[in-house]
Amino acid sequence: MSRLPDPVSQLQGDDLALFNELLAKRGSLDGMYRTLLNHPELTKHVSDLGTYLRFNSTLEGKYREFIILFSAHHLKIGYEWIKHLEPAVQAGLDTAIIDAIKNDKELPEPYLTLSLAVLHTAKLENIPEAIQNKIITLVGVKGLLELVVLVGFYRMIAGIITSFDVPLPANGHGA
Repeated sequence: MSRLPDPVSQLQGDDLALFNELLAKRGSLDGMYRTLLNHPELTKHVSDLGTYLRFNSTLEGKYREFIILFSAHHLKIGYEWIKHLEPAVQAGLDTAIIDAIKNDKELPEPYLTLSLAVLHTAKLENIPEAIQNKIITLVGVKGLLELVVLVGFYRMIAGIITSFDVPLPANGHGA
């Protein structure tokens, strides 16, 4: 069996409270968080980092969502591509940029520089100083660090999704 059970009907006490807290924050909980809820304490820590990165980071929303979509496409995480299409548009990411990601087309600046940093990070390579400097000019040192952590976070999510055959959300197709 590659999928873990959905533990939601068995949750009690603090674990049920965590589920309800996550549900209130996110509006719905499907595959990935339901899979993680097999280990509620771990789910809490993963959720706290994800909440910070998604809702409290210093990165402007369109840049954050670009990084997520570009990572999802590069890492072939259809689940996250689907989950972040609407938030990307809501955050102001131009649909032409989204189409360029999806179709592996050339990106304009500053997205080209952000994409290069994502690729280096995803490959666990040093980000060249010239790219770091451009990103620092765009989003600051904190933003550069958040970019690296965001890519790492979605690599971790990719591991959960692929290791346990988490199904795609019902509202779309993979990238």
